Amino acid sequence: HALLVLARARLPDALLRHALAHHPAPTHALVSLAHGAGFDLPADRLAALRQPDARTLARDRAWLLEPGHRLLAWGDGDYQPLLAQSPSPPPILFVAGDASLLWRPQVAVVGSRRPTAAGRERARRFADVFTRAGWLVTSGLADGIDGAAESLWDECRRANLPRVIVLTKLDAGHADFDTSVEQCQERFGDGVHPTHVPTFSGPGQVAGNIGLLTVEE
Repeated sequence: HALLVLARARLPDALLRHALAHHPAPTHALVSLAHGAGFDLPADRLAALRQPDARTLARDRAWLLEPGHRLLAWGDGDYQPLLAQSPSPPPILFVAGDASLLWRPQVAVVGSRRPTAAGRERARRFADVFTRAGWLVTSGLADGIDGAAESLWDECRRANLPRVIVLTKLDAGHADFDTSVEQCQERFGDGVHPTHVPTFSGPGQVAGNIGLLTVEE
């Protein structure tokens, strides 16, 4: 419950990481932050901590009841150290699948956007060999060879392996974030949701991104 409230309170990532790191349990972090934790928190943030939205909590709890679903918080033993070293690591993650598998080696299958039939089959076989050897195949959802690797999505779902879709080249002239998300949902199901949305300073000029799990201002 405490982690769900913290995840939806739209606190700055740095503050939430600090609170989770300096308290023995999320419940203690929530109590501290709900009293301000020595910071001048905006009234709407304090309200979200003290009186969280019941419908949102109910929806999140129902999601957590699904097999393989969990919250992964800053400081958790399964939190990937490379992610922790990134410039602004997320303090709380909604995870579908076995998060411990993220510690395994990962490989991306990429190549021509217009592969031959033989190339597609070769990419599929490469991806199949990697997954059977215990590697995780990461897909950027591009066309061509990478598209062949997407065929393993259903196999990974059946094996309860974590799956992440990375949208790249959003600064390209033809790129459209909303359309890309809709296509992902059409291909992989309504359970696909963005964790971040890009911001633009001009046409095709990506300025940054906004986390949807926690918002940093």
